[in-house]
Formats: sequence, C-alpha cells, structure tokens
Amino acid sequence: MTVLTDAFIAAYLLVAVLADRPIPRAVGWLRRPIDFIVDGLWLRQHWSLFAPDPATRSLRLHAIIRLASGGCIRWDPPRYAGSNVAAFRGFRRRLFEVMIATPGGAVGRQSLAAYLTRTYARSTTATAVVFVRTESPAPAPWHFTACGDTETVLAVVDVESPDALADAAR
Repeated sequence: MTVLTDAFIAAYLLVAVLADRPIPRAVGWLRRPIDFIVDGLWLRQHWSLFAPDPATRSLRLHAIIRLASGGCIRWDPPRYAGSNVAAFRGFRRRLFEVMIATPGGAVGRQSLAAYLTRTYARSTTATAVVFVRTESPAPAPWHFTACGDTETVLAVVDVESPDALADAAR
C-alpha cells in the first residue's frame, strides 16, 4: 500500500512541476493521453481556486460638471468610511462606480449625470457632465514605488434639460 501511495505522491508532484511546461515536439503525441489521465485523477493544478488572480489595475471614476459660467464642479464617489454598514454601502457604490467606468455603462452614466445635475447644479447652469476614468497599475506588494495614473475621458454627457436627461436615463 505504501508503494501505491508513494507512486501517487510522485505522480502528483511531477504533474504539479511539469503541467504548464512546453512539451517537446518528439513527445507531443503523448499530450492527449496524459491530459486524460491527469484530469481523470483530478491532478490538474487550478491555482485560481487557492489564490485567485489579483487585480493588476486599479480603476477609479470621477465626474466634472461643466457650468455655463465657465466654472466646473468635481464630483468623486463616496469612499469607505470605517463601520461595517459603511463598508457594505461603500462596496455597493464601488461596484456601481466600476460598472459606470466600463464602456458598456452608458445608461448608468446618463442616470448619474441626471442625478448630479439635479443635486449639485441647477439644470439651467450645467452644460455637460464629463466622466473621467483613472487607471493605475497595482504594484506588487514588494514594490514601494508609486505607479503612474492614466486619465481618460470616458464620456461627455450633454445636459439639455432635466426632462431630456430623465428620459435618456430610462
């Protein structure tokens, strides 16, 4: 029985070490039978199960409300405050922020633009809401130098009237 256990451990370690290495062309024909055996015995290493791939980029969003007078108002989403309830609300807001910052978030941007013009500026004084996406590479834990941010204008939502924005948001 110990011989079988030792053989299993040796096969497992061999698969763990050689699983993602390129196979030489001469023995390439062995790939399919070996994959069948490895998958059948559940020896395949799926590291994402134990250590999911960490995010390699940090994504933030802010909006600039342009006013007819030439000025502007900068709006940043609320961030985490400290309590468990605030952490839950912050997570939900962060999820909304990331969804709006993606290219498919046009409807969310229209809705947020309507909210921002209602809340922070009168609709007659606001001319547009500019959504700016800031990306920065997430450094490895052992790197202590700051990484450069990349800011891109994601969308410019023209503010015509509160009714037009509300209709566009629906």
